[in-house]
Amino acid sequence: MKQWAEGVYLLGTFEFFQTGCWMLVNGKEAAIVEFPPYTPGFNESPADLTKKVTEELGLTIKYLLCTHTHHDHYSTRTMREFQNLFPDAEFYLQTGFKNEVRLPNKNVHFFDEQQVLFLEQEPLILEHAPKHSMTDTMIIFKGSVCTGDWELNTLISCHDDKPRYAVKKDVKIRSIEKMALFQSKYHYWIHTIYSAHANDFRKDIDFTALMQSTLSPSLPY
Repeated sequence: MKQWAEGVYLLGTFEFFQTGCWMLVNGKEAAIVEFPPYTPGFNESPADLTKKVTEELGLTIKYLLCTHTHHDHYSTRTMREFQNLFPDAEFYLQTGFKNEVRLPNKNVHFFDEQQVLFLEQEPLILEHAPKHSMTDTMIIFKGSVCTGDWELNTLISCHDDKPRYAVKKDVKIRSIEKMALFQSKYHYWIHTIYSAHANDFRKDIDFTALMQSTLSPSLPY
């Protein structure tokens, strides 16, 4: 388990797409972000790995979260393994998950635009902001943001040419503008961002400026 920021730990990356499974920790309470697929015999189960860490550190998994529905982030088998090992943990998923994936059979809650949770009184904020996918959820904790698969500094997304997955331009713009206003609206300082795949990590950022640069007009439209 590697610490990336205050309260943010990478448990590992899995499968061909190297999707991360993340743990957010405050005190003795924790949340898991992402349910990546894995190959038994090649990768350890993310749920089994989490169980070992929580037992070693005396942590309670309070929430199970996911940034979006794409198959490299939400594996039904991995989700069910987490549910079996942590039966009291609560799933919080954006409402769009209902139409895209097989859902947990208990302890599942849905939100539309925003959900505020707490790990021992520390806010854990889920913001619906579709850009890469229609279920994109920014996960904000202790001044750090998991951006999922957002492409930053450009409005372009890798699925723009795939009708099934593409997010419309006006929807992307609304999401970026929403996030650009987040700091001033909530008086909350964001200083670090990291991608779900652990391939983009930026510290000491100007988050508002980063969002504004993501409105870049250099687009294939």
